[in-house]
Amino acid sequence: MGIRITCLDGAIGEAERTRARQMAQTLAATEGAPDVRVVLDRQRHEAYVEILVRFPRGQVFLGEGRARTHEAALAAAAGHVESQWSRHRERRLSGRRSARTRES
Repeated sequence: MGIRITCLDGAIGEAERTRARQMAQTLAATEGAPDVRVVLDRQRHEAYVEILVRFPRGQVFLGEGRARTHEAALAAAAGHVESQWSRHRERRLSGRRSARTRES
């Protein structure tokens, strides 16, 4: 549990690592996720980022991002995680609404 940053390419600098940690902390705080893992890599001439977020009830969301910079790839991956989480939350809320409607 916690925040883990993994760099698969030794050329990834401290600035990218710091930004990844900040993004992971923001995701953890905003979404209430106790376990956030970020993998940074460079494939050919593009940055690759993978974010794995685990929630206490077993939900797991994976976001991937590819871009020229790790900053842009981080933003893309975080956006994927956030959209998955919002769709999950919306489905959960609509299920509760339909259950209440059926009870009435």
